[in-house]
Amino acid sequence: MSTRKVTIKNLDLLSAGKIQGIILAFFALIMSIFFALFIIVIGAAAEEIGIGIGGAIAAIIFLPIFYGITGFIAGIIGALIYNLAAGAVGGIQLEFKYDEGQL
Repeated sequence: MSTRKVTIKNLDLLSAGKIQGIILAFFALIMSIFFALFIIVIGAAAEEIGIGIGGAIAAIIFLPIFYGITGFIAGIIGALIYNLAAGAVGGIQLEFKYDEGQL
């Protein structure tokens, strides 16, 4: 087996933004389901079940969209900062191990 070091010197801003946006939207969707259940329970306790259901639906729709957009912007900013830092001090080095037939 042999190893090869690779340095990540530059991140594509758009691809980093898309990945970060999708990851945050996915987590927001999962969390919005729990948040929606909480809103429904609070609405039922206050005898305003319609408001609770409306708030729950709004949470499930708008939280993933908001976090997806926020994640996209944060991904671009993070990649930009990484590119500036990598230009100044080098990049992140990764070491890959290959079996003899893979190179």
